[in-house]
Amino acid sequence: MSGNAHAMLAAYLWDMGQFGKKSTTFMGRQGYQMKRPGQVRVRLEIDKGSLIAAHIAGTAIIVSEGTLA
Repeated sequence: MSGNAHAMLAAYLWDMGQFGKKSTTFMGRQGYQMKRPGQVRVRLEIDKGSLIAAHIAGTAIIVSEGTLA
């Protein structure tokens, strides 16, 4: 799963009622099976009881670079 997919996961979990009224953040983990573990911080933005945005953050390093012709 890419880090960006955690925003969609957060929206799904919100729709399924998996967050409390005060708990709107979680740490997503990925890449362990590939031996390239990583983490992404996810924060839900709530307004009047409705989800209006999911924000993701984290750090990264470039391990490969290329150009398509």
